[in-house]
Amino acid sequence: MQTKWSDRVRVLTSSDAGAYQRLRTEMLLDSPASFLSAPGDDIAEDRAVLAKKLDEAENKVLAIEGEDGAGLIAAGGIYRSPRLKMRHYAMIWGVYTSPAWRRRGCSRALMEGAIGLARSWDGVEMINIGVSVNAPSALRLYESLGFVAWGREPRVTRVGAETFDEIHLAMEL
Repeated sequence: MQTKWSDRVRVLTSSDAGAYQRLRTEMLLDSPASFLSAPGDDIAEDRAVLAKKLDEAENKVLAIEGEDGAGLIAAGGIYRSPRLKMRHYAMIWGVYTSPAWRRRGCSRALMEGAIGLARSWDGVEMINIGVSVNAPSALRLYESLGFVAWGREPRVTRVGAETFDEIHLAMEL
């Protein structure tokens, strides 16, 4: 029987800081071009700061635990700005699935959970997301969910000597 990942998506709390810290380190090492943070400058490296962030009302990390005690295998965040002129927007960030769990629907389940959460926030009309050009499968996923590309930021991420563009997408709710 195939796992229904949407049933396993949950919002992390401060008590999950250590587990998320481990997955966050993995994601930054595994896919460095896909994230703006890097080991050594990531806010998640400070467990106390991370725990406080995980308990913020409109800055949530959704995650999936693997089967058989695999720990967190996928995560993605959604954030709503406290600024009055930006309250109608939410931003999805940091979507990642561990390599051994890819192509099973985890990222889709996370994205659907994040979109649902954004819909539950009064007044949110738009969701933004950015994706590295070196992640075409992620781009296809986001487009299949209804996100539309609106711009491309050239050479925004530098990993060693290489630079990568980021494609910006939006979804109207």
